[in-house]
Amino acid sequence: MKMNRSVTLLGIALASAFTASAATLEPTERPWGSEVSATLRIVPNALLSIDQNRNTVVDRIVGEWSDALAKANAGITAEQLRATLLAMRSDYLLAASVSGSLDGLRNVIESSLHGSEPSSAKRPATKLLGDANADLVYTPVVPCRLADTRLAGGPIAAGGSRDFKVWVPTGGFTAQGGDAGNCNIPANPAAVVLNLAVVNMQGDGNLIAYATGGTLPNTSVLNYTGGVFALSNGAIVPACTPNCLNQVTIRANTAGTNLVIDVVGYFRAPSGGYVASVTAGSGVTVGGTAVNPTVGIAAGGVTAAMMASNSCTSGQVLKWNGSAWACAADAGGGAGTVTSVGTGAGLSGGPITASGTVSLAATNLLPTVACATNQIPKWNGSAWACAADNGGSATAFVQSGNAFAATAVLGTTDNNALEIVVNGTRIMRYEPNAISPNVIGGHPLNNVSAGVRGATIAGGGVTPGGEPVYNYEGPNVVTDIYGAVGGGYNNRVGDFGDVVSAAFATIAGGYANTASGFASVVAGGDISVASGSWSTVGGGINQLASAQGSTVSGGGAGHAIGFWSTVPGGRNNTASGDYSLAAGFGAKTQTAGPTPIVHNGTFVWADYSGAFQTGIDFNSTADNEFAVRATGGVRFVLGID
Repeated sequence: MKMNRSVTLLGIALASAFTASAATLEPTERPWGSEVSATLRIVPNALLSIDQNRNTVVDRIVGEWSDALAKANAGITAEQLRATLLAMRSDYLLAASVSGSLDGLRNVIESSLHGSEPSSAKRPATKLLGDANADLVYTPVVPCRLADTRLAGGPIAAGGSRDFKVWVPTGGFTAQGGDAGNCNIPANPAAVVLNLAVVNMQGDGNLIAYATGGTLPNTSVLNYTGGVFALSNGAIVPACTPNCLNQVTIRANTAGTNLVIDVVGYFRAPSGGYVASVTAGSGVTVGGTAVNPTVGIAAGGVTAAMMASNSCTSGQVLKWNGSAWACAADAGGGAGTVTSVGTGAGLSGGPITASGTVSLAATNLLPTVACATNQIPKWNGSAWACAADNGGSATAFVQSGNAFAATAVLGTTDNNALEIVVNGTRIMRYEPNAISPNVIGGHPLNNVSAGVRGATIAGGGVTPGGEPVYNYEGPNVVTDIYGAVGGGYNNRVGDFGDVVSAAFATIAGGYANTASGFASVVAGGDISVASGSWSTVGGGINQLASAQGSTVSGGGAGHAIGFWSTVPGGRNNTASGDYSLAAGFGAKTQTAGPTPIVHNGTFVWADYSGAFQTGIDFNSTADNEFAVRATGGVRFVLGID
């Protein structure tokens, strides 16, 4: 990055002391309930203060010296003095504001116009800005927050780097904890002037800042010490260009830290020269601003006298002769007669060679009289005439039904889906498939995965968060072939892998249920899973049938996890052994403890005596055991009197 010395010095001054206003580290939202309230007070900078209050400073100088300049016949009006001061660089304007004499003010103005100090200063001349390859122009902005890792992303880890945006094409910087606006930073600045503040440092460390994608420098922009709440420093940081996704990278060496980044200005290559003032002459208007003036010809600006000054003779006009406008004969006109008028498409009556009438052709002429009620213009073979509206084709579908005398057909003739829409919302969709079509009813978010055939979603489904009474909202989805959902919402049929391994699975209804095993079934209830092949959940809540052929008929929190195991009902029962059965309350076909031993072929029934008491489950002790807990006694009736 190349900059003139004057720009570089100004940038260094700005980087060391950004603004007279305080830069607060208070985030928009306080993270994790912490009490954060810290203010960094930064030393004022004279040049930036001059730039931010330019109009006020200029008004004071004009008010103090304009009369003295006029009396001294300096050849400059108050408005010309104002325009010159507004165009001055900040350091010259500062010098002008503290001039103690008329000669001193003249020297400052002369220096600013010629880009050099007065000859008595004997300093080398400073080149005017304007070389886009060598110069950069600094533009201050109102201090604005670009990033706050306390609100987005968290602390930068020790030895870690994070990329940040310093300008955005649209929107703002909220994604990195900054302002919702664009902070008035234009696209592709060459460098930005930043205030970097570290907060809640994790130890002693330092920050290195550089253009994203560039070489990591070996110098830091801020050194920090653990145990101090916050420290800050200003820096001019080059930005990645052009059109980089992120433009500035910050690395935290030795110890991690939260980081707050504020921008106070930017550097860009100059876009062109600067016009100090434009004065309107005779017949000319001047508008716009001193920086962007607009010059035009005033109304009546070209007078008859100006035209007469060309000394044209009678009948002559101004013509371009190849190098200038000059008087010449007007040879482009004269008296004439149209000899023939032809008529094109839609017209009749032509050609006309003397006199005649051009009319619309009959094919384009609508009836010239009002039609009767409910009549419309119709072509009768030779002209448009009023006739009854017969309501359309005899084979069209009409309100109140049709009588086609044959099977009615509604649909498409190409390989595209057919949807039925009610009140602007899809309620039914038919998807073609060469082997077996898909039928998707209900909510428009209900869907069948690509490659699936023979799937059916009969209805139900809801937008996430859209159900006012119940929770776990969502659409119904089928991801494997020949899967079916009868209704309810947020039901998932299939294993979300390939489209064939969980084929023929079915969920009849309920909500938040999953049938992910081959030919598995969930008949209803909620938040239940049938993941084993040929597994079944009949209903209830929080049920699991995860093994081949396993069954949970009903109840709650029943788990059939052994092959061909069964939980017929009850609550908190687990049939973990193959061909085992657990029923009642808290029955387990396994030993207790963190690493239970599973018992196959075991029947366990538990009464209600241990309900809701930790450690009161009734566990089996061996394979092929018949275990019953009946604290109220056991009774067998062998006959009836």
